[in-house]
Amino acid sequence: KLRAFGPGEIGVVSDARATNEELYLLQKFARSVLKTDAVGCLSPPGHLQCAEVLRQQFGMAAATGSLEDLGKAGCILAFGLNPAATHPVAGTYLRSAVLKGAKLIAVGPYSVSMTRYADLHLTCRPGSETALVAGLMKMLLEDGRIDPAFAGRYSYALDDLHKSLKPYELDTVSALTGVHQETLAEAACILGAAPTVSIVYGPGLLQSTKGPEALRGLVTLAQLKGSPGEPGTGIMPLYGNGNLQGAWDMGMAPHLLLGQIVRSGASLPVDVPQMLVAGKIKALYLAMENLEEKDLEELRPHLEKLEFVVIHDVREPALKVDVLLPMAATVEKGGTLTNAERRVQRFEPV
Repeated sequence: KLRAFGPGEIGVVSDARATNEELYLLQKFARSVLKTDAVGCLSPPGHLQCAEVLRQQFGMAAATGSLEDLGKAGCILAFGLNPAATHPVAGTYLRSAVLKGAKLIAVGPYSVSMTRYADLHLTCRPGSETALVAGLMKMLLEDGRIDPAFAGRYSYALDDLHKSLKPYELDTVSALTGVHQETLAEAACILGAAPTVSIVYGPGLLQSTKGPEALRGLVTLAQLKGSPGEPGTGIMPLYGNGNLQGAWDMGMAPHLLLGQIVRSGASLPVDVPQMLVAGKIKALYLAMENLEEKDLEELRPHLEKLEFVVIHDVREPALKVDVLLPMAATVEKGGTLTNAERRVQRFEPV
């Protein structure tokens, strides 16, 4: 049946819960056998734009450091992160770093378990993250609490940066973010005094309307403090399904969920969900490990319009499909997965 469709008329989508080896074969099957480049991976809303920011700045859409390096950080700035709910292993490293003396500044509108042991919790309003980062950078520049080597190398750019930050006075930032002026000043003092700063961010930043802008600001903030490149520094994203980083590395470039594109009407590079919405894809091959309900609801109205649908899953989803193929769960097979810090880990079947 798949042979009946022309090049580019078939979409191949995964949810990043497969092994690196399976994801590599899946995209190779799509490109070499089905002759389609409509290959994608369901990912958290906002992931594609934020990943592109990292790719432009560092040449790779991935963490610039490791979880072990958190223990060497003088200060950790955690943005939109709830590690107990999404990344418990990273949360253990985070807690350990604090116990070793690292200062922790948590940024997010909600109180979570991490905020109970943070030195500061900046409860900024959703959408005001860019203003918060800009305000912190302005205070660091005015106090001269930036990396001397970076300042000497990029002195010509610092003047322009300082001018662009002129509107972000302390009272203005406080009014925009809802964070008290004294708390903002204390956060800037902690960042300024820290010899090394490590930045981690999670789904809370991705889902913000200002996520990519705020991340660009965080990259600049990291550079002002002499990061990345040294132990205890850098930027680390923590979000997504089990092997999302592996999916990116294996050519299954993550794309936006259908609903976000439909609701926002965003102008983005052509991807699988957009092609589905536009009616360019006539057949779809979905390789999932336990398709989640939210993804199911996003996909359902679009699958009904397709001529041929194949689902490869560990259980039978509540969808009308033409062919259902059984998939072995992760614990039933061996292979490798890539974690958030780009460490490739081999596992054996249980």
